[in-house]
Amino acid sequence: NLSALRMSYVAFLPAIFDSQVDANITYNLTSKQGQFSVLAPTGQFKAGETSYLIFLLSGYDLTHERFVNSNLTGAIDHDDTNFTIYMGSGEGYLKIPEGHLNLADKNINASFQLKIKDKDLNGNIEGDIYNPKVNVKSSTYIKGKINNVIDKHIPKDLKAPINDLLKLFN
Repeated sequence: NLSALRMSYVAFLPAIFDSQVDANITYNLTSKQGQFSVLAPTGQFKAGETSYLIFLLSGYDLTHERFVNSNLTGAIDHDDTNFTIYMGSGEGYLKIPEGHLNLADKNINASFQLKIKDKDLNGNIEGDIYNPKVNVKSSTYIKGKINNVIDKHIPKDLKAPINDLLKLFN
Protein backbone atom coordinates (compact mmCIF):
# COMPACT_ATOMS: atom_id res chain seq x y z
CA ASN A 1 0.00 0.00 0.00
CA LEU A 2 1.86 3.05 -1.34
CA SER A 3 1.08 6.69 -2.00
CA ALA A 4 0.79 7.49 -5.73
CA LEU A 5 2.12 10.98 -5.02
CA ARG A 6 5.22 9.64 -3.25
CA MET A 7 5.82 7.09 -6.01
CA SER A 8 5.74 9.97 -8.53
CA TYR A 9 8.26 11.99 -6.53
CA VAL A 10 10.60 9.00 -6.13
CA ALA A 11 10.45 8.30 -9.89
CA PHE A 12 10.97 12.02 -10.67
CA LEU A 13 7.62 12.13 -12.47
CA PRO A 14 4.90 14.77 -12.20
CA ALA A 15 2.37 14.05 -9.44
CA ILE A 16 -1.06 14.39 -11.05
CA PHE A 17 -3.10 11.68 -9.29
CA ASP A 18 -3.66 11.27 -5.55
CA SER A 19 -4.37 7.76 -4.30
CA GLN A 20 -3.18 4.90 -2.15
CA VAL A 21 -2.08 2.16 -4.54
CA ASP A 22 -1.16 -1.50 -4.51
CA ALA A 23 1.83 -2.13 -6.76
CA ASN A 24 3.42 -5.27 -8.11
CA ILE A 25 6.78 -4.50 -9.71
CA THR A 26 9.38 -6.94 -11.03
CA TYR A 27 12.64 -5.50 -12.35
CA ASN A 28 15.92 -7.17 -13.24
CA LEU A 29 18.80 -4.84 -12.38
CA THR A 30 21.18 -6.65 -14.73
CA SER A 31 18.99 -6.70 -17.85
CA LYS A 32 17.22 -3.45 -16.93
CA GLN A 33 13.88 -4.97 -17.85
CA GLY A 34 10.72 -5.45 -15.88
CA GLN A 35 6.99 -5.27 -15.60
CA PHE A 36 4.62 -3.44 -13.31
CA SER A 37 0.99 -3.39 -12.34
CA VAL A 38 -0.48 -0.67 -10.13
CA LEU A 39 -4.05 -0.69 -8.82
CA ALA A 40 -5.67 2.36 -7.24
CA PRO A 41 -8.93 1.40 -5.46
CA THR A 42 -9.93 5.10 -5.33
CA GLY A 43 -8.21 8.28 -6.38
CA GLN A 44 -8.52 11.81 -7.61
CA PHE A 45 -6.69 14.08 -10.06
CA LYS A 46 -4.73 16.94 -8.55
CA ALA A 47 -5.30 20.45 -9.86
CA GLY A 48 -2.81 21.29 -12.58
CA GLU A 49 -2.39 21.96 -16.27
CA THR A 50 -3.96 18.65 -17.33
CA SER A 51 -7.11 19.11 -15.29
CA TYR A 52 -7.31 22.80 -16.27
CA LEU A 53 -7.08 21.99 -19.99
CA ILE A 54 -9.85 19.40 -19.65
CA PHE A 55 -11.95 22.00 -17.82
CA LEU A 56 -11.40 24.55 -20.63
CA LEU A 57 -12.37 22.07 -23.34
CA SER A 58 -15.30 20.39 -21.62
CA GLY A 59 -16.43 22.65 -18.80
CA TYR A 60 -15.93 19.72 -16.42
CA ASP A 61 -13.63 19.93 -13.39
CA LEU A 62 -11.83 16.59 -13.34
CA THR A 63 -10.46 17.23 -9.84
CA HIS A 64 -13.96 16.67 -8.40
CA GLU A 65 -14.27 13.22 -9.97
CA ARG A 66 -13.53 10.10 -7.87
CA PHE A 67 -11.98 7.31 -9.89
CA VAL A 68 -12.32 3.70 -8.72
CA ASN A 69 -10.35 0.55 -9.54
CA SER A 70 -7.92 2.44 -11.74
CA ASN A 71 -5.02 0.46 -13.10
CA LEU A 72 -1.68 1.15 -14.70
CA THR A 73 0.24 -1.71 -16.30
CA GLY A 74 3.39 -1.74 -18.34
CA ALA A 75 6.79 -3.03 -19.25
CA ILE A 76 10.21 -1.46 -18.79
CA ASP A 77 13.08 -2.07 -21.22
CA HIS A 78 16.11 0.00 -20.23
CA ASP A 79 14.93 3.62 -20.43
CA ASP A 80 11.75 2.85 -22.35
CA THR A 81 8.44 2.16 -20.66
CA ASN A 82 5.30 1.11 -22.51
CA PHE A 83 2.10 1.36 -20.50
CA THR A 84 -1.69 1.32 -20.47
CA ILE A 85 -4.02 3.10 -18.06
CA TYR A 86 -7.69 2.66 -17.30
CA MET A 87 -9.43 4.91 -14.79
CA GLY A 88 -13.16 4.52 -14.28
CA SER A 89 -15.62 6.61 -12.33
CA GLY A 90 -19.36 6.77 -11.84
CA GLU A 91 -19.54 9.43 -14.54
CA GLY A 92 -17.12 8.07 -17.15
CA TYR A 93 -13.54 6.97 -17.77
CA LEU A 94 -10.04 7.91 -18.85
CA LYS A 95 -8.10 5.43 -20.99
CA ILE A 96 -4.58 5.44 -22.32
CA PRO A 97 -4.59 2.32 -24.48
CA GLU A 98 -1.01 2.89 -25.69
CA GLY A 99 1.54 5.00 -23.92
CA HIS A 100 5.29 5.30 -24.17
CA LEU A 101 7.60 7.04 -21.71
CA ASN A 102 11.33 7.48 -22.22
CA LEU A 103 12.81 7.75 -18.75
CA ALA A 104 16.18 9.06 -19.96
CA ASP A 105 14.86 12.18 -21.67
CA LYS A 106 11.53 12.30 -19.78
CA ASN A 107 9.41 12.33 -22.94
CA ILE A 108 5.93 10.90 -23.25
CA ASN A 109 3.81 9.86 -26.21
CA ALA A 110 0.37 8.54 -25.31
CA SER A 111 -3.02 8.42 -26.97
CA PHE A 112 -5.97 9.04 -24.65
CA GLN A 113 -9.74 8.70 -24.52
CA LEU A 114 -11.75 10.64 -21.93
CA LYS A 115 -15.49 10.46 -21.38
CA ILE A 116 -17.21 12.22 -18.50
CA LYS A 117 -21.01 12.38 -18.64
CA ASP A 118 -21.88 13.55 -22.18
CA LYS A 119 -18.44 15.06 -22.81
CA ASP A 120 -15.71 13.22 -24.68
CA LEU A 121 -12.15 14.02 -25.76
CA ASN A 122 -9.77 11.84 -27.76
CA GLY A 123 -6.22 12.82 -28.52
CA ASN A 124 -2.55 12.55 -27.82
CA ILE A 125 -0.16 13.68 -25.08
CA GLU A 126 3.43 14.16 -26.22
CA GLY A 127 6.66 15.87 -25.28
CA ASP A 128 8.36 16.66 -22.00
CA ILE A 129 6.44 15.05 -19.13
CA TYR A 130 6.63 18.26 -17.12
CA ASN A 131 5.21 20.35 -19.97
CA PRO A 132 3.59 18.01 -22.52
CA LYS A 133 1.55 19.13 -25.49
CA VAL A 134 -2.00 17.84 -25.43
CA ASN A 135 -3.65 17.54 -28.83
CA VAL A 136 -7.37 16.87 -29.03
CA LYS A 137 -7.99 14.84 -32.18
CA SER A 138 -11.75 14.36 -31.91
CA SER A 139 -14.68 15.09 -29.69
CA THR A 140 -18.34 14.46 -30.40
CA TYR A 141 -19.13 16.99 -27.64
CA ILE A 142 -17.01 19.81 -29.16
CA LYS A 143 -18.21 18.96 -32.67
CA GLY A 144 -21.82 19.30 -31.45
CA LYS A 145 -21.06 22.68 -29.89
CA ILE A 146 -19.48 23.89 -33.15
CA ASN A 147 -22.46 22.65 -35.18
CA ASN A 148 -24.85 24.52 -32.86
CA VAL A 149 -22.89 27.75 -33.36
CA ILE A 150 -22.87 27.22 -37.15
CA ASP A 151 -26.62 26.55 -37.20
CA LYS A 152 -27.40 29.67 -35.17
CA HIS A 153 -24.93 32.20 -36.57
CA ILE A 154 -23.80 31.25 -40.09
CA PRO A 155 -25.88 32.08 -43.18
CA LYS A 156 -27.27 29.05 -45.05
CA ASP A 157 -25.16 29.64 -48.17
CA LEU A 158 -21.92 29.39 -46.09
CA LYS A 159 -22.86 26.33 -44.01
CA ALA A 160 -21.89 23.72 -46.64
CA PRO A 161 -18.33 25.04 -47.21
CA ILE A 162 -17.77 25.39 -43.46
CA ASN A 163 -19.05 21.86 -42.81
CA ASP A 164 -16.70 20.59 -45.54
CA LEU A 165 -13.78 22.27 -43.75
CA LEU A 166 -14.81 20.73 -40.43
CA LYS A 167 -14.67 17.24 -41.98
CA LEU A 168 -10.89 17.70 -42.20
CA PHE A 169 -10.74 17.49 -38.39
CA ASN A 170 -12.35 14.03 -38.11
